Amino acid sequence: MIDDETYPLLGDDEVEPAPLPRTEALAQLKDVAERQLALQHELEEAEAAVTRIKAKLADVAERELPDLMLDAGVPFFGLVGGGRVDVETSYHASVPVGAPEPQRQKAFAWLEKHGYGPIIKWDVTVQFGLNEAVLAKKFIAYVREKLTNQKISDRQQVNHQTLSKIVEERVIKTQEIPMDLLGVHVRRAAKITLPRSR
Repeated sequence: MIDDETYPLLGDDEVEPAPLPRTEALAQLKDVAERQLALQHELEEAEAAVTRIKAKLADVAERELPDLMLDAGVPFFGLVGGGRVDVETSYHASVPVGAPEPQRQKAFAWLEKHGYGPIIKWDVTVQFGLNEAVLAKKFIAYVREKLTNQKISDRQQVNHQTLSKIVEERVIKTQEIPMDLLGVHVRRAAKITLPRSR
């Protein structure tokens, strides 16, 4: 709730206080502010409900329905009205930026050893201080001579979609792959396709 008391919003450098609003304006301000708070609360509740529903849907689509289909030995089945339920398998892999550096380096070493080195991207970051624009523009030419006092960091990266495709290909070919090291997550999900409207 908003207090009925009104304090003019003054900065330290303001000399004259702001004039107090009319009583009707104060009432309107209070009503609109309370409505905003109510809407914010309503939005928070709706977002929490969406989060709960998404979790329930993921459980049904990624665990319950695929498991039932696997137990029943059916790769797909039809729905009344012409729909169809299939279980699709997709792969997601990444070398997380936040993972411990030794783990990341092992993952990159594995990729290089198995011929996937070209998918590794390098980010090199150099921090320049104020008034170093000229030096920044000449960075490539002077990096080894001039940047002894700047903080330089480099990180390797792998595009997660490219890595996921490699994982999928190796799994299909039944080739060895370090699942934990490459952060592999196998997701099975039921996909319901409804007939097109006529």
